[in-house]
Amino acid sequence: MKSPYRSKVSTNIELKQIIAEKACSLIKDGDSVILDAGSTTLEIAKCLKKTGKNLTVVTNDLNIALELADIANINVFTTGGKVQPGLYCLLGEEAINFIKSVNVNIAFLGAAAIDSDLELYTPTLEKAHLKRTMITSAAKSVVVADHTKFGHRAFAKVCSLDAVDALITDDGIGEELIIKMEDLKIEVILCPAKSYVTGKGDPKSQGCLHHGR
Repeated sequence: MKSPYRSKVSTNIELKQIIAEKACSLIKDGDSVILDAGSTTLEIAKCLKKTGKNLTVVTNDLNIALELADIANINVFTTGGKVQPGLYCLLGEEAINFIKSVNVNIAFLGAAAIDSDLELYTPTLEKAHLKRTMITSAAKSVVVADHTKFGHRAFAKVCSLDAVDALITDDGIGEELIIKMEDLKIEVILCPAKSYVTGKGDPKSQGCLHHGR
């Protein structure tokens, strides 16, 4: 029987990998990066291992830290804080204070849910506070979430999507939401998941589409 963490990591893995590859393309050699705890951001870390870029990565995810720990060209910092059992992420005042003390080029945030009003949610108030701090500590903030995260809410509201600089998702979210985000001037990078869902073509060989800003 899979643990909740293993189930989370393996769910929609192909979609997460497609989104992660696009996220990695936004990162430049020499950048400092925040990787929020999560299964999609873990795929970003795996992708970064192969780029050869010289980077500084800050994370509150122990699995991301372990993934990158032995990569010579990547300096890894963990935030400190209390370990959340079963999910291996770091939370609390120590994590928040560490994030407040840094200034990075780009932050990638995961999402538990995004509702029809384009509000971003996470399961706990602690996580919501930490995500907001990550946004303010980064020159650019990007939410990474596949289409299955849309149309839902979780307990704690983080922010509206227009409070971040961009969203990377897949084209399974539907035209109505795309139009709504365009109206709000939200930059959306759509990766071609439909070919993954239908089995037609290789989504990794197809380009992502930019909408908005």
